[in-house]
Amino acid sequence: ALENRRAAPPIPRGRVEIPVDKKTVGIRAEVTGAGQPLQLVVDTGASYTTVPRSLAERLNVLSPEAKIVEVQTASGLVRAPIVRLPWLQIGSIRLDRVRAVVLDLPGTLTGKGLLGLNALRRLKLQLDPGRGVLVLENRPGRNR
Repeated sequence: ALENRRAAPPIPRGRVEIPVDKKTVGIRAEVTGAGQPLQLVVDTGASYTTVPRSLAERLNVLSPEAKIVEVQTASGLVRAPIVRLPWLQIGSIRLDRVRAVVLDLPGTLTGKGLLGLNALRRLKLQLDPGRGVLVLENRPGRNR
């Protein structure tokens, strides 16, 4: 019984370097959302992380009782459900219990999502223009 009470092992301090696409000046992070692969565009202008409906359904986090929020997009104001993802993994960095808006993005972002400020605030970010990378680091105590 004592074995079952052990706390989860601490998450190691992580550091991830994400290349900046020189053609679009976009930053696309390969992420795992609770075990499901997902490509997120780093978007400091997005208040919330955004995931496509298909991912929310696969993770079974979307329910009829989900809170609906209004989100300002480039196409105008839309209403979308907000859910809590169990975790997001970006390289060696794991963020637990990440709130995300469920929204299918248009155009070149179809099937992708946004890594928004609610997740980015938990990390230390540093842009290294000389090397063309965005460096993300865990901030102790901020992953949950």
